[in-house]
Amino acid sequence: MLRDELRNQFRNRYLEIAKWTFRAMGEELPHDDWSEFVLELDKLLATAALTPLTFFDSDSERGLVKKTFPAGLPGIEDYRSLPETPRVLTERAAQNAGLVGQSKPLIEIVTRALLLADTHARVLISGESGTGKELLARMIHHNSPRRRGPFIVVNCGALEGNLAISELFGHEPHAFTGADPRGRQGKTEAADGGTLFLDEVAELPSVAQAALLRFLDSGEVQKIGRIQPRRADVRIISASHTDLTARIQEGRFREDLYYRLFVAQLHMPALRDRMEDLLPLCLHILNRLCIEYGRTQPRLVSNTALEKLAQLEWKGNIRQLAHQLEYAFINHSVAELEPEHFPILKTHITPTVSLDSSPLSDALRNLDHLSSSEIRGWATTLTQHGREWFSSSQIAHSLAISVSGSRAKLRHLTQQGIVEAEGEQKGRRYRLAERFVLDFPSQSSHIKGLGELGE
Repeated sequence: MLRDELRNQFRNRYLEIAKWTFRAMGEELPHDDWSEFVLELDKLLATAALTPLTFFDSDSERGLVKKTFPAGLPGIEDYRSLPETPRVLTERAAQNAGLVGQSKPLIEIVTRALLLADTHARVLISGESGTGKELLARMIHHNSPRRRGPFIVVNCGALEGNLAISELFGHEPHAFTGADPRGRQGKTEAADGGTLFLDEVAELPSVAQAALLRFLDSGEVQKIGRIQPRRADVRIISASHTDLTARIQEGRFREDLYYRLFVAQLHMPALRDRMEDLLPLCLHILNRLCIEYGRTQPRLVSNTALEKLAQLEWKGNIRQLAHQLEYAFINHSVAELEPEHFPILKTHITPTVSLDSSPLSDALRNLDHLSSSEIRGWATTLTQHGREWFSSSQIAHSLAISVSGSRAKLRHLTQQGIVEAEGEQKGRRYRLAERFVLDFPSQSSHIKGLGELGE
C-alpha cells in the first residue's frame, strides 16, 4: 500500500514536469501522443519497486525522465527553479537538508521554516527526540542571508555549571583553576556572522541561562577573565524535546529567557504523524548505509515489513528507525529485509504486572526531571534487562537518545538507588537494583547487539 501511494506521488510529479516542459518548448502534444506517454510512464513505475530506486532522489528523477521523455531532461532544473512552483522549491530545500519525505506535515513545517530563514528572528524548534530538529535548524541557516557564516552547535545537555559559561563564551589564559593556558574561544564568538544552535536548551544550567540572557539583551560576549566585552552578530536557533513552559513552572528555566528565545516556534512532527514518509525514509537510510559500509548490493524493505513497521508508535522517531535499519543491515546480508530481521518486530513476552503501577515506575515518578512518556520508556527498558548488566550506549540505542544524555540519566538513577553501577567511568556498566526486578523473564535479548558493553 505504501509503495502504491509513493508511485502515485511519483506519477503526478513527472506528469507535472512533462506538461511544464511541453509548454516551455511551445509545443502542444496531441491527445493520442500524451496517452502513449502516460502509458509508458505507468509501465516504468510498475517495475520501480523491483529496482533499487531512490524515491525523490534527483539522479533517479533524471534517469526516469530520460527514459520516458528525453526532450524534457534539460528543463528539469529550470522547472525546479521556477518562482511559481513553491512546492518544488520547498521539496528541494528539504531534500538538500536531509529531511526526507513529502507528507503534508513535513512540507508545512519546511515551508514555514523557509519563510523564517529570510528573517533574523530567533527560532525555537520543539519536537520529540529523533525527529530531525537539528536538520531543520541547518536548513534555516543554509537558506538564510547568513549561509556563508558558521553554523555552531552547542549540546546544552552536556554542559555543567560554570563550565557551561566557558563553553558558551570562552575564557582568557589562566582565568581560573584548570583553565586552558592558551585560553579558549567560546561557541558564541565562534558563531559570529552565522548561527548558534542551542540543542536541548531546556537542559542549560541556571548560571549559563543568566549569561545567555545578558548576551541576548546586549549582543556582547563577555569572556571569563576579560574586562572588555566583544560584540558578536549571532542568530540563535534553539531546540528542545521537553515542554519549556513546564520547566518554567518548576523553576528550572527562566521565563524571561524563554520569551527572548521564543520569537518564532516550529514543531517537528513525530514519525507516527507522517507515516506516508516511511518508505522514502527507509530507502534513504539504507542507501546511506550502503555507501557508509561500502556495500554494492542495494537493500530494500519488504511490503510485509513496511506494513508492520508502519503500525509501531516509534517513540524514538527517525533516529530509532535508523537504528533498527542499521541493525538489520549489518546482521542480515539479504536483498530485501523481512519482519524477522528487525529486533523491534520480534515477539516479546508480555509482563503480567502493569509497569504503570510497579515500584520502579513509582520510584521514577518521584524524580522531577522525567516526563510521563520518559518514565514509561525507562521503566520498560530497565525491566526488560532485569538483573543483566548493560551499558549507557545500549540504553541510548533502546530509547533513541544521545549517549551523553543516557549517561547523565543513569548517573542520576544510580544516585537514587534505582540502578547499580560497576567499573570506572570508561567502560562503566549498570543494572537494575534487585528490589525493582519483577517476577517475569528478562526480555533484554531483543536489544543485544545494538551496542557494545561499555561507554
